[in-house]
Amino acid sequence: MLSGKQNVWNKRKQCLDNVPEFHSDEISSPIVTDNHFTSKMTFDVTFKDYADNKC
Repeated sequence: MLSGKQNVWNKRKQCLDNVPEFHSDEISSPIVTDNHFTSKMTFDVTFKDYADNKC
């Protein structure tokens, strides 16, 4: 589990640097209740090194 903005940013950059091909993405309509919401995110990507993917 990551904590701290810089650690989260670094992990995000590490993951994106391992994606040479981004094919598509989809985000569903949000489901909202009181002060919370959720939505489904789907990505179709090709990783440089699938075995080393820790995203």
